[in-house]
Amino acid sequence: MLSHIELRFGTLSRSSAVRPRLKGGEMIAPRFLEVLVSLYIGKLSKLNSDIVAPVLTRLGIDWADAGLDKRAQNIVEIDCLNVASVALFTRHARELEGLPPTQEGIDRSTFKNLPWFMYSVWLPIRFQPPTKPPTDASGFPVFLGSCHGLLADLENVKKMSKWRLGAMPEGYESMRRDVIEFNKMVFASKGFRVRGGDEAVAQWVWRALFDAATLGIEVNAPVFGACD
Repeated sequence: MLSHIELRFGTLSRSSAVRPRLKGGEMIAPRFLEVLVSLYIGKLSKLNSDIVAPVLTRLGIDWADAGLDKRAQNIVEIDCLNVASVALFTRHARELEGLPPTQEGIDRSTFKNLPWFMYSVWLPIRFQPPTKPPTDASGFPVFLGSCHGLLADLENVKKMSKWRLGAMPEGYESMRRDVIEFNKMVFASKGFRVRGGDEAVAQWVWRALFDAATLGIEVNAPVFGACD
């Protein structure tokens, strides 16, 4: 089964919109591996704002400081490939620390701001993520982290990895120039595969997270990572 899953890394295609679940950072439903993942920099939906609000109050964080007073629905969208690709990247980060593929491994990781959960919100301020992420109405965890912390984690992963993280794999610059046209191309051709194997997939995810967090800080807006 693992070889079947590996073949799907770095591939975009049409897929079900049903929410996938993670268990210890690993997919437990292989059919969801091709669910697309995007990063949105801009205003959070009311649903996500309602999830985040109680946590901000508990942490004593001001809404304006957290960039939650933005009027634009979305400033920028960055394509982060699919669930399998993000899972490949986070597994690589966990393996760099020599941690097991379990929830305990995630809890012990020093990379606290990586996208360990299916739904994540990074705020453009410095703070420590809550130990237990808030959940939505369906009980799914919504990770709340820091753009600054995410950038620090990405830099540390880059230093520890033998892969050339930070480089832009083929197709990434095209996506960043015009994500709408890129998505049209993906759906018109019924797929898109990153060339260069696991390293290129990790490069894409690393760069997408880096660009999103950097832009979030620059425009003082939250970053929301979600399955499409």
